[in-house]
Amino acid sequence: MFSQIKYKQLETELTEHEVQLHPSSNNSEVHSNQIPVRPDNKYKTLLMLVFYIGSFFKFNDETLIFVGIYLLMLLNNRQNTSDLVFAVVALILGFGHLFFGFNLLGMTQIIMSIDILTFPFSQRMIREIKLVWSEIMNLAITMFFILCICAYSTTAYYYDNKKVEIFYSTFSRSVLTFVQTLSLDDWAQIGRESDDLVGYFILCVYILLMTYFYLNIMMGILIETLQFEKKGNHLDDRFNYEINQQQILSELVKDQNLFDKCIIGNYYQYIVFIISFGGIFISILENFDHGDSTSELVIELIDDGLYTIHFIILILKKGPIYDLERKNKIMMLLHFIAGPLSLIYSLIFLEIGCLLNLLKIATTPSVKGIFVGTIDMLPFLMPQFTQLFGIIMFIASILTSNYSSYTGLKQQKYFSSFWGSFYTLVQIMTLDDWGNIVEPMYSKHGYILPYIIIPIYIFLSNFIILNTLIALSCEYFVEVKYYSIEKEQNYVRCSQFVGIDELMNYLSSYLSALKYSYSHRQSP
Repeated sequence: MFSQIKYKQLETELTEHEVQLHPSSNNSEVHSNQIPVRPDNKYKTLLMLVFYIGSFFKFNDETLIFVGIYLLMLLNNRQNTSDLVFAVVALILGFGHLFFGFNLLGMTQIIMSIDILTFPFSQRMIREIKLVWSEIMNLAITMFFILCICAYSTTAYYYDNKKVEIFYSTFSRSVLTFVQTLSLDDWAQIGRESDDLVGYFILCVYILLMTYFYLNIMMGILIETLQFEKKGNHLDDRFNYEINQQQILSELVKDQNLFDKCIIGNYYQYIVFIISFGGIFISILENFDHGDSTSELVIELIDDGLYTIHFIILILKKGPIYDLERKNKIMMLLHFIAGPLSLIYSLIFLEIGCLLNLLKIATTPSVKGIFVGTIDMLPFLMPQFTQLFGIIMFIASILTSNYSSYTGLKQQKYFSSFWGSFYTLVQIMTLDDWGNIVEPMYSKHGYILPYIIIPIYIFLSNFIILNTLIALSCEYFVEVKYYSIEKEQNYVRCSQFVGIDELMNYLSSYLSALKYSYSHRQSP
C-alpha cells in the first residue's frame, strides 16, 4: 500500500506542468492595497523626518530637542513593541547625556536611525533581501573563498618584500588590497609596485574572474530572482518551469549524510569552513613564521591526516553513488590536493600545506555547485577569452616594439617590456586611470598612431569584447544543483549529492521499476 501511494505521489509531482493560482490571492492582494494608513503611522513618519533633518544640523540645546523627539516617539509608538524598545533605549541614553554629562547623543541618533527598518517599505526591502540571499549565498561564499586564497597566497609570497609591504605584509592588508582590486580602484598600481610576473598574473585573473564574471552573474541572479517573484511563479516559460521542477525534486528528497561526509557526518561543511578559515587566521597571527609554531603544525597534520583518511574511504567505498563521484575528476583532484598532497607539504613547507588544505572548501556543497558550473561553462567562453587575450597580446607587442620610436620617450614604466605592456593594456581595458597612462603618447606632437590605437583598443576591448563576455557568462553560467538520494529497498532516501540530471534519471528508473512491480502484482 505504501509503495502505491509513494508511486502516485512521485508520479503526480514529477509530471505536473502547471500550477493553478488561487483566486483568493489576487483578492487578498487588492484588499491589502486598500488598507488605510493609520494616523499614528503618519505621525511616526513626520517625527522620523524631523529627527533626520535635525541630525543634519548643529544648534544650541540640541540634546533637549532630541529628547523631546524621542519622548513624542515613545508616546506615539507605544503600541508597537519594536518601536517602543528603540524609543525607550534612545530616551534613556538621552537622559544620561542630558543630566549626567555622558557623551551619548550620537549613540541615541544611531539607535533611532535603525528604527526606520520598522517602516513598511523597509520591511518589504528586507523580505526581498531574504529572497535573493538564498539564491546568491553560494556564489557569495565562493567569492569569499577565492578572495581568501588570493590574499593568503600573496601574503605568503610577498611576506619579506619591502616594496609591497603596504599591500601584502599582513593578511588584513592583503584582504583590503583585494577588496580594493574588486572595486577597480587604482588596482593596476598595486601590481606595478611589485613589478613581478606572479603579481601581474594573480591580479589579472582575479579581476576577470571576480569583477567581470562572478559579480555580473550575481547581478543577473538578483534581477532574475526579483522578476521571477513579480511574475507570480508562473510556469509558462521554460526557466520558471525548470526552477519549479528543481523545487519539487528538492522536496522529494531530504538533505542528510552527503557522500562527501563519509567521516565527519552531517556537519561536514561547517567543520571544513571553521578549520580552513581558522587555519588561515592562525597562520596570520603567527605572521607566517612557522618555524616555532609547533601547535599549528600539529593541528594542520591532524586535519590533513583526517582528510587523507576521508579521501581513502571515498576511493574504496563501494556503491553506484560513490562511483558517480569518482567519475568527477576535478572533484577527486581537489580531494587529493586537500588531503594527501596537503599532508605531504605540511611536513615540508607549512605555508603551501595550509594553502592546499584551503582547497577542501571547494568540495563543500555551497562552493561545489558554483565551482563545477564555472568549469562546465569554460568550453563556451574559451573562444571569446582566447580572442580577447589574443588582441591584447597583439597590441601589446606592437606598443612594446614601437613605443620608443614613435614617442621618443626612452624612460617610462608602462611599456618597458612585453609583460609590462600586457599588464598596462589590461588596466586600460578596465578603464583604470587610462588617461594618465596614454598622456605621454599625446604629449609628443606629430604622431597620429596613438590617437588611432588607443580609442580603437578601448572600444574593442571594453565596450564590445568585455561586455560580450559578461553577457555570455550570465547566459551560459548555471549553478550545478545537487540533491541527496539514497536507495534502500523500495524507498527514496538520501545518501549523497548528485546532479539534477542524475536525480531525474534515478527517479524515472525508480518509478518505472515501481510501476512494473505494481502492475506485476495486479496481474493474475
